[in-house]
Amino acid sequence: MRTGVYKPYFTINGDRLVLHKVPTARPKNSIGPERRIGGYSLLIHTLMLRINKAYWLHGLDKYNYLKRVETAHSQGAEVSCRLFQGLAGLKKRHGFQVIVFFQYVLDEEKKRFDLIQPCLERAGLELVDLQPVLKSIAASDRKRYESLFEGHMTASGNRLAARVLEDRIKELGLLGKAAEQGR
Repeated sequence: MRTGVYKPYFTINGDRLVLHKVPTARPKNSIGPERRIGGYSLLIHTLMLRINKAYWLHGLDKYNYLKRVETAHSQGAEVSCRLFQGLAGLKKRHGFQVIVFFQYVLDEEKKRFDLIQPCLERAGLELVDLQPVLKSIAASDRKRYESLFEGHMTASGNRLAARVLEDRIKELGLLGKAAEQGR
């Protein structure tokens, strides 16, 4: 479970990946007395949306929601590597370009991605890592950096991510190819 919502996941069984939790079950989420009583008041509802939207709508603590991560197993890096190998095989068979985009949440460290970056390189997959851009923004304008996130990225955070990805696609010369193939 991550951020109060169960996710599908893979495990390794011999040389195979096995998919679990499809479809996923909704978690049992108690709304608590504050939301049960205060939810009838437009004033309280409006204030709580501004104060702590994640808690008010989903029962999640805006600043500590990543602590609610329940991992299915400890094979995440190996599962990721096998998925990337499969993706590289599809790329080779069908001749399309694959770009893996590393996107982050507020103040997330790169450690998780460092475990799988060598797999991407071995598989020959293109990597676009948003962290250098985010670190630069955080160092020069902390308020702007924080505005890029509200749990996940905000609209402005996603616009930034899209621009970084678009720039890399242009550098690779893929933008013209995609337009030609679409004709």
